[in-house]
Amino acid sequence: MPNEEIIIDSAISFAEAIEGSTAPLEIIDSLSMIDVNYYSFDGLRHQGQILVEARLEDDIYEIFELINQLKFPVGKVIPIVAYRWDDG
Repeated sequence: MPNEEIIIDSAISFAEAIEGSTAPLEIIDSLSMIDVNYYSFDGLRHQGQILVEARLEDDIYEIFELINQLKFPVGKVIPIVAYRWDDG
C-alpha cells in the first residue's frame, strides 16, 4: 500500500457535517467525525468521513482497519449532510 494514491471522497469540517441537523444538542455534543480509509467498488483506496458516537470511535477505526486489510469494498463513506439528510 505504500505510495498508493488515496481518493478523497469527503473532507468537510464537523460544523459542515452537522449543518441543518435537527438532532438535539445533547446528541450533537456526543458525536465525533472521523476520517477512514477503505477500498471502494472501483478497487481503489478512498478516504471518507463518518459521524459516530464519540465513545465508539476506536471500535469504528478497528472495523475499518479490518475492512481495509480484507479489501472489502465499501460503496462510500460520506456524511449524510451531503445528501440533504436523505438516505433514500
